[in-house]
Amino acid sequence: MSLRSRVDIADDVAGRDGEAGQVRDWSQATAAKLQGAPIGLLQPGAIIRRNALRFPAKIAYIHGEQRISWAEVDQITDALARGLVRSGVGPGDHVALIGGNDLWFVYAEFALMKLGATVVLLSPALSAAQLTVQLRHAAAGAIVATSAVRERLREAGDELGAMRIVTWGAAGPDDGDVHAEDLVRRHVDDQPFELAPIEPGAPALLLYTSGTTGVPKGAVNTYYDLTIKLLTNSLSAEYSERETGLIATPLCMAGTQVLCFLNYALVGMTCVIEAAFDPGNVLAAIARERVSTMLAVPTMTTALVNHPDAPSTDLSAFDRVFSAGAPLPIEIFERLRNLGIRVCEIYGSSETGGGIVISASEKDERPTSVGRPKVGHEVRIVDDDDRPVPRGTSGEIVMRGDPVTAGYFDQPDIHRESFRNNWFHTGDIGYADDDGYYYVIDRKKDMVISGGANVYPRDVEEVLYRLPGVAEAAVVGLGHPRWGEAVTAFVVPVAGSGLTAETVLAACRAQLGGFQVPKQIVLCDALPKTAMGKISKVALRSDHRDLYSGGR
Repeated sequence: MSLRSRVDIADDVAGRDGEAGQVRDWSQATAAKLQGAPIGLLQPGAIIRRNALRFPAKIAYIHGEQRISWAEVDQITDALARGLVRSGVGPGDHVALIGGNDLWFVYAEFALMKLGATVVLLSPALSAAQLTVQLRHAAAGAIVATSAVRERLREAGDELGAMRIVTWGAAGPDDGDVHAEDLVRRHVDDQPFELAPIEPGAPALLLYTSGTTGVPKGAVNTYYDLTIKLLTNSLSAEYSERETGLIATPLCMAGTQVLCFLNYALVGMTCVIEAAFDPGNVLAAIARERVSTMLAVPTMTTALVNHPDAPSTDLSAFDRVFSAGAPLPIEIFERLRNLGIRVCEIYGSSETGGGIVISASEKDERPTSVGRPKVGHEVRIVDDDDRPVPRGTSGEIVMRGDPVTAGYFDQPDIHRESFRNNWFHTGDIGYADDDGYYYVIDRKKDMVISGGANVYPRDVEEVLYRLPGVAEAAVVGLGHPRWGEAVTAFVVPVAGSGLTAETVLAACRAQLGGFQVPKQIVLCDALPKTAMGKISKVALRSDHRDLYSGGR
């Protein structure tokens, strides 16, 4: 019997729902699985259901004084999903989720996933105008949000049309909103919510990411590539259900979602959620809750090692920190190791969900490397014509593979530019050594061309971070009438250090080539940050674009 005839017979006798008396032929089994059985791996809402069955009484989330078990999370998200469906939210709807780091954000995200909606994550820090632009671009049909943004949504007014809005948190009795807390109270049921079937290629998460470029891009994560991201990241991180992880980066950000929040849930870890990053509070939580791991951008780890409580904090349970979002200065790496904290580094972007990782033991041996490709990722170094270059030669880092995002939502020009030749172009310059370890030199767009010479800001920043009294530093190129671009360093001194611009400049002259030495050292109280906590060089260039207008 031919394969085709076997499939035809199977079509007659095999049903997708697996009803009694029906037999599914082997040739249909995989296709049926990929249709998204509700309890299958591709349904993110099933993560909560599995954990509630495996260890119902185990603490899933800790937020301040609140502690909630996996069984409770499953029950609350079931009730909220049921209430949202009865409020008109359905499978495939684009639903904006806007909120800070609290438990209702967690409940809302998993409830939306259980009912099969596409979750559009937006920052609660956006203005009314910014929210309007991104909501309209995302084709959002409903909003689930913290009441803290309700006034900004009201400002948007007619621009949002008849969009359904559900809020959580403090609100008046006559505000006219549908409240998530009320939906949960009214829709608690002894029977579990029926998880929505999903399609592998359907969008699960729409993540707006500007990175440090300033251009909002809506990265589509389908159920398939989201699942692969979570699997490969969890394997690379060697996460275990016996661990406790801490989150202090915004839950609404892509890096938090695919590098820790969903990964912690996937393996059943207990997760401590901090409302915001405060180095003293984070150190106290690490000691109090016996935290073993966390994701942090370099500005966060810098603040932790500089905090006066760091040397006396009980860090005995804190096994490793995962650094991501920007290159980790060697000085900060060494200070973390001096505190007994192992360091892993993840390189990539929101689109790739990482892509390259280095384990703690490898990082000790190769502290300047970001590691080797994760399972499922292919990585190349290419020249300006997208041709691969030899090992040891610098070029742009490009990636492809199952975990990489499907592309950008309704942004064809940006998509074509970023995914040229079916490789995602990171915009970063780097190289690979003979052993296959990758090294990041700098952002392609951050390179400074001063007097015809190429200057990589990271080379200068490494010198700055080694100076006593430097808390944070960033180097950018600013327009200059003579040099074209002038290398300019912005430095935040440690309080009470007495650091001067002259001291910094002298150190740079002693340790850098003449063309790399900053034309000015600008001492400042703080550096502008993105929502993820990364230093925003876009803001620095914009805020100080006229610094050399007088020709200094």
